[in-house]
Amino acid sequence: MEFQVPQFIEDESRIFGPFTAWQFAYITFAGFFCYLLFVLFEVWLAGALTLIIAPSALASALVKINGRSVPSVAAAFLNYAWRPRLYLRNPEKESGEKPVAKPRATLRDLFHQMTTASHPIPKRENSLASIAQVRERWKNRYEIVRKITGDKEAARRVDYH
Repeated sequence: MEFQVPQFIEDESRIFGPFTAWQFAYITFAGFFCYLLFVLFEVWLAGALTLIIAPSALASALVKINGRSVPSVAAAFLNYAWRPRLYLRNPEKESGEKPVAKPRATLRDLFHQMTTASHPIPKRENSLASIAQVRERWKNRYEIVRKITGDKEAARRVDYH
């Protein structure tokens, strides 16, 4: 059994000639509003306002931006501009456990700890003993050599015994 599949279901119905109902409403409302402007105000003021209203109504009715009409794009822009955009991660909701609050160290605390600590801060610096061990290993492997030009250079030490 064969069925006919409807085509072009994304397109709106063209009710008023080449225009959809919304397009026709935008153009009709703008035309009526511009007519009222000419009736109520002087010609120069009505003409200036018409030069603003008519193109915006035509753009609203006929222009598509990425497949969306101008009023929907404008509504999305205003919605984005006026709503707060502070996104916070809430680990309590995700895992169901209450997170453990850790005291945050300030820069002043860290600087004070770095300048006054007598023992090394973990994972930041080596103790003085380990620095001495590195120097001793370096002395056994390398030697400072003075070239003929007077430059000093570290050279690998080779013992031939």
